[in-house]
Amino acid sequence: LLEGAPIGIFLVDREYAIQYVNPVLTQWIRKSANEVVGRKCYEILFGNQQPCEAGEKTCPAVEALGSAKVAGPVTFLRQDPEGQQQYLQIHSHPVLGGQGSPSYAAEFIQDVTSERLLKDYREEAALRDPLTGFYNRQGFNHILERELKRTKRQGHPLSLCLIDLDSFKDYNDRKGEKAGDALLERFAGTLVAQTRVGVDALCRLQADTFALILPEASHAQALRIGSRVRRVAKEAQLPVSFSMAVCESEDPVDADAFYHRTADTLFQAKKSGGNKTL
Repeated sequence: LLEGAPIGIFLVDREYAIQYVNPVLTQWIRKSANEVVGRKCYEILFGNQQPCEAGEKTCPAVEALGSAKVAGPVTFLRQDPEGQQQYLQIHSHPVLGGQGSPSYAAEFIQDVTSERLLKDYREEAALRDPLTGFYNRQGFNHILERELKRTKRQGHPLSLCLIDLDSFKDYNDRKGEKAGDALLERFAGTLVAQTRVGVDALCRLQADTFALILPEASHAQALRIGSRVRRVAKEAQLPVSFSMAVCESEDPVDADAFYHRTADTLFQAKKSGGNKTL
């Protein structure tokens, strides 16, 4: 049964030394049974020097050997021999000796990489605007909270830029939704080109309202990013102008207050005629 099981199986002793490994697991780790028997399970699977931890949870083998009860499942992330990420879900059963205490632990290991990646993809897709690929309002709220916490922890500046296209509704009504969507995609491309890839978070909050979350950017630095966006948009001769508000976070850190302060500044920019940055 162990030899033909479709999941990986280790049998480890109380020192976590491998006593048995089945064929599925030898395929994953690209080592023969002779190469792994006697070595520590955490060393073979993860290259660790001590029993594994995943967040607040300990390796199920440790728990099973200590409690004499079934433990897990717990999901661990490892790199396979090709350097690809592999998510392994592990649960462990104690193997009791003659006096009723655990002598071994049988670790049952399932590759749940596909399921985990699909879950991550679905969660990420739920935070994205389908037209531009930018984060939607839900994603914006999540990232702003995260970056404010990081700013408070590390002491770096954080700026928020809100942008609203002037007269977009009129343009959309005159030209049609297809032309309106094309304009939004063009403007989104401008924002991507003038912001820092992998650093700044680009969001679409409403039909014609965008947000840039700018980590480690002071108010002056954020204004320079905004100036580049305005210059490139003018060179591209976009058919509508836009209003922009830039604010830097202040203590005490509060996401709602930060957003509303920036939104109030944007309202003033639009109220004063639009096509300006405040």
